[in-house]
Amino acid sequence: MSDDEVRRRPESRGPSCPFAWCTTRHGQTTHEADEDHRSGGRSLTLTLRDGRDGAAIATADVEVGLLHRRSDSRTWLVIENGRDIRVQITAESAHDLLAAVLADPAVADELGVATAEGDR
Repeated sequence: MSDDEVRRRPESRGPSCPFAWCTTRHGQTTHEADEDHRSGGRSLTLTLRDGRDGAAIATADVEVGLLHRRSDSRTWLVIENGRDIRVQITAESAHDLLAAVLADPAVADELGVATAEGDR
């Protein structure tokens, strides 16, 4: 079953899951930690440069998705590869980052996304 099919089937989340984006099959997992709320996630390859050594360029396969652990009070945008890349940004901060990109026409144009004024 695809991530999109799981997302379209709210019953797969369980009757009490408050997050429309959650794909966890609550009550059907094998481990207590698997009950955390997770989105389907998307895989992509990023080209990265270490800010401490501008010459070190590498590519990394990562997954991007949402996570809200049962012990969390916030939802996080997670970018990780399961090894050495693990970045978590609060959903509010991710929203602010997206708004900043969209509010700057030069940055939005370079990234190929619509600006706050609806250009492009």
